[in-house]
Amino acid sequence: MHKIRMKALALAILLSSGVAHPVLALDDITDGELADISGQDGLSLSFTDPAVGVQANTIQWQTTATNGLELGSAATPVNLKRIDTSRPLINAQLDAGSDGTTPWVSLNTDWANSRLDIGSIGLTGVSGSFGRYVIDAAGTFSVRNSGGILNVNSATWGAGTTINIGGVNPALWTPGTLGASTPGQIYWRQGTSELSMGDYTFFFDMTDGRIGVDNNGLLVQSKPGSKIKFALSLDFTYDATGTSSFAITGADKSMLYWGWRGHQTDFTLRLNGKGRVKDDNSGNLNGLGASLAFNYDPDFVWIIGEGGTNPFKIEFGNWTLLPGNTMAYNLPSVTLDQLDVGQGVAGLCWGQNTISAAANGTCTGTGTGSAASNFAAQPIKVRAAADAKALALGVRDMTLSAYSSTVDLIDRTSNAAKAPQRYNWALIYTFANLDADIIVTPVASSDRMRLDLALTTQTLETGDTNRWQKGTNFMIGDTDPGVNQGIGLIGADVLMAVRNGTLGQTASGIKFDSSQVRYQLRGMIAGGAIPAMPVMQKMAYIDMNLEADRFVLTLAPAATGKALTYSGFINIINSNIADFSNPVPTAGNHMHDDGTYLSLSEPNFSKLGVDFRFADITGSVEVTDGKVDLQGESEGQFRLLISNNIKVGSTATHPCAFGVASCTAVAGAPLQVGRLEFGGKDLGALVMPSGIIRAQVTMMPQVP
Repeated sequence: MHKIRMKALALAILLSSGVAHPVLALDDITDGELADISGQDGLSLSFTDPAVGVQANTIQWQTTATNGLELGSAATPVNLKRIDTSRPLINAQLDAGSDGTTPWVSLNTDWANSRLDIGSIGLTGVSGSFGRYVIDAAGTFSVRNSGGILNVNSATWGAGTTINIGGVNPALWTPGTLGASTPGQIYWRQGTSELSMGDYTFFFDMTDGRIGVDNNGLLVQSKPGSKIKFALSLDFTYDATGTSSFAITGADKSMLYWGWRGHQTDFTLRLNGKGRVKDDNSGNLNGLGASLAFNYDPDFVWIIGEGGTNPFKIEFGNWTLLPGNTMAYNLPSVTLDQLDVGQGVAGLCWGQNTISAAANGTCTGTGTGSAASNFAAQPIKVRAAADAKALALGVRDMTLSAYSSTVDLIDRTSNAAKAPQRYNWALIYTFANLDADIIVTPVASSDRMRLDLALTTQTLETGDTNRWQKGTNFMIGDTDPGVNQGIGLIGADVLMAVRNGTLGQTASGIKFDSSQVRYQLRGMIAGGAIPAMPVMQKMAYIDMNLEADRFVLTLAPAATGKALTYSGFINIINSNIADFSNPVPTAGNHMHDDGTYLSLSEPNFSKLGVDFRFADITGSVEVTDGKVDLQGESEGQFRLLISNNIKVGSTATHPCAFGVASCTAVAGAPLQVGRLEFGGKDLGALVMPSGIIRAQVTMMPQVP
């Protein structure tokens, strides 16, 4: 046994092929003997933190001398400290050998239940922060390789890796549970409010693949035919007044449970320091780049339901790949980058794949695809040249080409041993050509951040078969044997854009507030036999565009019970903002600006201009007392209950500014349809000066 006294610790990580270098500087460690090394079969190391924990005032990821993502500060340092003091903070074992024919090496580590307190996350030269984050977790990590260590340039396999946070045991996987023995907690605190993600678990296990570094960065890839075990769970609760700081108590009210569990195949993950190619093709960004692709195994499920003890859940499983596709999920490019003043202003192109280099920042000509070709391609820009430094997440060309075809209802509110109830229902949401720019900036106020968002998912295909198999679809289906029929929106296009939005935590819940919002949805209302859909039965083409100069949405837990509550407000206008709002249509589509509208036309792409349209819609709408509640047999029968009150016109009230508890009440504007049109001809106007609509929707399985 050999002992080493550690006086200080410093770590520098250089990302391959990149210019962004994270640098970590820690305070001197002087509290005695903190590490032991022993050699028997391999090399073993144990590390124990000092009484005050391992602390760093600031951890920086810098892309330039003046741009940096900063974790912690002198006032709010980053600290790592054990919760479980009965064992060392970290144990690690490095071993190498051979099975007689093949060399191998392994690294195995485990860490005690510990708390990582990230005192703040901010940007160099920008006031405010993205909040404080605390992670409590115990876990293990191992990596092993045989047949060629770090060799990713050949067909040599034999590498494996396991990450297990929360003590997940796949042998205990059953409907409704991940079999976790020591789940952790994650806390996000802004101002005096706190969102908690309890029962946090993460499990990834690749038994046969390859792991290594080449000219394109780090590669983790599973061998064809082998399976990846994967699990993730998050139990969301909210403490509006922050009375239980970084602890889940009775003050934390349940909002939602979310998780995944099962096997994946054909897994490929790549990380590098190059970032994605800019949309104007002028070069690479300097951020951290990644790509990810995998297929679902039949046992993979998405889990959603109530949180807390003995909840009931819904599991969506038996994922079906759309014909004509080889990969269920493919994310070829995602980049985390820091934007300086004047950067990131090119935007996305609505109606085409990308902005061209020849017309940097603009989209020229007609759109691509059956629907988009009827409209001029349009740039969508949510960031201005004078905007402050920001942190950006850029997604390009993502596709999701599989859907769940069974639903398991797990209701144990009356009988803890009751088996899941399976229904052959399909929930279809597939995405084609999904691009997104998510840009966040700290705000001086500690309870919020600025959010700018541009997202498009576009069906840039022609022909019924391609628009179904390679498109964006939102449908429901019956997958009973001999039925297999689906209906909904096929070959859809979706645009979401937000300028100068505000996201943060308040005493009323997690709140989003923006003065510039646009949402557009268009697609064919149709149906047919799934998954092949040899003949598409078309009913109508729908096109909806929404523009607003105020949009507010608040999500919160119910005061009693485990429901998710919501409220909101929207002031609908014709915004006329360059590179953002709906432009004046082309000659084949009315030749006048319809602003916010709803259009229905016959299912023929050459006749979209001959439509019935509610055009130039303006006015105010307020949603109050919204609730999404899963109710189990203990309350009569399993059902999903969605209810709210909708106030329109002068009955609606403009919300106070973000962070303002009370203000002078201002009534909303009358809700009106400026023009009721058919084929572009004005048939009159509709007005609803005021009113309240009370709505309640209940969904439950059919009882024979």
